[in-house]
Amino acid sequence: MENFMPNISDVELFSGLVKDIVSKNPSAIIYGSLKEQFNARKAELNLTDNVVFKMLDLDAKQVKPILDGEAKRISLFTMIKLAYFLNTSLDEVLMLSLQDMSPSQISDIQLAKDAAYIMAHFDVGALTKIGFFKKGASVPELKTRIVDYFGLNNLYEYCDTPLVKAFSQTRRKNKSDLMREFWLSSAFHVFEIINNPYPYDRSALIRLIPSIRACTLNEKNGLTTVVKALYRLGITVIYQPTIKDLHLRGATLVVNDKPCIILSDYNNRYPTVWFALLHELCHVLSDLDLIREYQYHISDGDGDLLLLDEERCDNFASDYFLNGDNHNMIAPYLDSPAIVQSYCKEWRVHPSLVYSIHCYSHPSDWKKYTSRIPKTDEMLKGLNAVCFSENPENEALPINKIIDLKQTVYV
Repeated sequence: MENFMPNISDVELFSGLVKDIVSKNPSAIIYGSLKEQFNARKAELNLTDNVVFKMLDLDAKQVKPILDGEAKRISLFTMIKLAYFLNTSLDEVLMLSLQDMSPSQISDIQLAKDAAYIMAHFDVGALTKIGFFKKGASVPELKTRIVDYFGLNNLYEYCDTPLVKAFSQTRRKNKSDLMREFWLSSAFHVFEIINNPYPYDRSALIRLIPSIRACTLNEKNGLTTVVKALYRLGITVIYQPTIKDLHLRGATLVVNDKPCIILSDYNNRYPTVWFALLHELCHVLSDLDLIREYQYHISDGDGDLLLLDEERCDNFASDYFLNGDNHNMIAPYLDSPAIVQSYCKEWRVHPSLVYSIHCYSHPSDWKKYTSRIPKTDEMLKGLNAVCFSENPENEALPINKIIDLKQTVYV
């Protein structure tokens, strides 16, 4: 156990464990050791060990190691009987026994406490599947991964981070919620690392938005160009992979009082990322005060707890890329790629956005036009990206590399 929490002494471990118990029973008072209390009570009653053990129906071979602080396993029934004999509470008997435990026993209990905390706040199985945790990782390895990834001083700071606090106020946590919280917390930490130095300029954002559409024509560098421009306006944009079954499309957070946007690769479709960006920019323009109050808004198709108007932002994005008149004009020619290309060149918009917006209103056509819609691989290569795996095999990076990457992406 030499490498287990090397910066925390056994005394500090013990104090933390005792604090946990006292918090449940504030009136409990610790004095002496369990053995001292047992001997004092025995003397008070003028009884011998054998008489006490017989009256309590206890096995001396079980009790003496407990009193001597040498027991490897402690029976709850034995502790309850000792509590009755000492005329005190079970909590106090447990605290007294803790004082006699060896450092290895205390560490073992702390290990169980850490395990319970991790299981309560992380979906270990799902995070193992996406590569965040190594398969078969021990509790100390899980703990180290969490602390290092989020830049914490200790495991228990996770619940004290601003995003987790904000998320906990609005959600009852099931497994899906734990993964949403992890996804948001990961991005929040990246935004703090990036620490955009530019002030948010809403007026400049309004002036920039008309220019974004033309950038969709550049499949490789268009999105990166827009992200750089937004960064200069105080808006930081990163990419994080979606997580299976969560339908994560994007989110808007407020970090250091500036809007920050997460884009995801839901469905791995080129136009979906652009659509998500304009959707989130709509929230930045219209709902920033409310998002600032709650710190985040997540667009994941699972309902919005802030009661923001998602349809309004969907319509904003849709009309931005292809308004109703243009949609009606081009609809009869969707099976003629040359005509679609000609119109899109005139409108300065990527053809895949025309097909995608059409398919959202006509879902049965997705299969028909899927070959006209590129994947997200090329567009995301230049974007500041996070990978949840410790050994990424793609262009995304672990958080500890983001601080280096931002120098080349955003400058």
